[in-house]
Amino acid sequence: MNKLAPETLYLIFEKFPEVHEDAKIAMLMERSRANSLIRKKFDVSGLDEDGSDSESDVGTSDYTYDEQAEQEWQPAPSLPETSFPAAVAKVCRQWRDILSKYPQYWRNITFNLQDNPNHIIDCFNWTENLGGELQVTVIAPSEAFCRVEPMLEQSRVSRITKALIPHIHRCNSIDFTVTHRSSLPSLSLIYEHISSPLQHFKWFAERSGIVLDRGQQIKVDLPPRIDLDLNHRTPFSITLSTFITAGEVFISLTQKHPNWLQLFSLTQCVSVFISGGVFRHPTDTKQPNLRSLTELLVPLDQLFNIWQGDLILSDISVPESDDHFDVDAYPQYIITAENLHLEKVNQHFLSSFFGLVNVAYDTKLVIRDAVFPPMSNIIAIDDVELHCLGPESHVENFLEIWEGNKLLGGSCTCFNDTLLGIMSTAPHLQDSGKSYAIALTTLTLKGCTGFTSAGLRRFLQGRNDADCLWSLLTKVVVSGDIGVISQGDAEWFSQNLGSENCHLSWTDRSGTGLLCSRLRLHVSRTTLPPFSIKDMRSNLDDKLRLHQVFEGLWYRKV
Repeated sequence: MNKLAPETLYLIFEKFPEVHEDAKIAMLMERSRANSLIRKKFDVSGLDEDGSDSESDVGTSDYTYDEQAEQEWQPAPSLPETSFPAAVAKVCRQWRDILSKYPQYWRNITFNLQDNPNHIIDCFNWTENLGGELQVTVIAPSEAFCRVEPMLEQSRVSRITKALIPHIHRCNSIDFTVTHRSSLPSLSLIYEHISSPLQHFKWFAERSGIVLDRGQQIKVDLPPRIDLDLNHRTPFSITLSTFITAGEVFISLTQKHPNWLQLFSLTQCVSVFISGGVFRHPTDTKQPNLRSLTELLVPLDQLFNIWQGDLILSDISVPESDDHFDVDAYPQYIITAENLHLEKVNQHFLSSFFGLVNVAYDTKLVIRDAVFPPMSNIIAIDDVELHCLGPESHVENFLEIWEGNKLLGGSCTCFNDTLLGIMSTAPHLQDSGKSYAIALTTLTLKGCTGFTSAGLRRFLQGRNDADCLWSLLTKVVVSGDIGVISQGDAEWFSQNLGSENCHLSWTDRSGTGLLCSRLRLHVSRTTLPPFSIKDMRSNLDDKLRLHQVFEGLWYRKV
């Protein structure tokens, strides 16, 4: 199969239409991979020095099997499987001509900016009968040695955009991921042509337009401020569900188009994803080449005045600063997202963020892959999820200032016996005198392998101790693989736990499972005047007279 010419493969497809489409794609990919280096013999495109690739640059029809090319071939790291059919069409004109006859292959179109785009620039015309099902990706190579110069990248993106605009109303996903912010097309140009199918819109640049002048002062070369024509209503205002951009792009869009955030009030957008960026601490004057974190928080505060949805902040960092941070000297920015995700952000970002931002109590906070610094501001968010945190994450720093009821740990090895111990030990019995997760009532641990059944037992005993001044656990769910359950722990669980309120279900490493059910908690407390969490923190010597009655208990092995 590897030695067949493109014309032969095409004839096979024509003679045997019953061959499954997936099989055809597999054959085409295998064939093009085996001889991908042949493109070097036919491609004389050079470096696009004049800013416009010519059609003659595409390889022509002379074809021979190249044994050496097959032996030397290595898959290009910047061209994943999802780049089919573009990766095949670029080998030579024969492949392109064959694939142009199969419009169903072109539902997902990927332009790799490392390559001259002219060989598939007409692909939008090949798909006119597909309707609104196109997914278009324009992506810069991730490897530094493969990246192209800014002017060349801008030229290629411009040509792709020009070909895309007449067909943009048929796209349900558009992804511009470029290296240089100057390469991004005009937002107003895209907005004025987008129509109903679009759901996913990515507007991302890895590098900002920020440069330093000779005095090492920050200099941002921005075009004139232009208001978007929001009266130009299109069906786009109904369907967009996901918007993804970089931190610098998000800020610069606000600076260039002061009213662009109003677009979100016209959509049913579910989530805004902001990824990447290094911002200096608001009090840091030693790094003038970085934007202040407040430049990101100001438009976010404006956004949540007109829109409600999910906000994802990822790969954002703040360098360490020795400057004193007086929270009272800065305004509090408000975020009322339905779900707030913080992913792979550094600890200095977390301390600055929670020092400047007031997150709504009913927002669900999801933190993934992070390290927590010591923090002083109380975090009053009811529902928190922690994912992929290790013992070095210092999650106790977060639990010390968190005053919410619901906590979920997902695949977190930080939930070990030590952490469960300090979460269930009364403050006056700890050397630090601190309390952790003081308002916790619901705990869910899924796939957290760091604790033992004995550690969990001591945690449950401590948290539901009638002499401790904190909220009692009303629901516990444990699932996943933990250490071997000792006989003594199994007996204690069977005698004290289980119900619709407390579920302990796991498989230990010996293959033994334990399921507890039918627990009822009866809590009686004396009548006390209303009090707040802060009252609880400041009056730890006060005692609540609590009595717990456990009944209707049973356990079984699974």
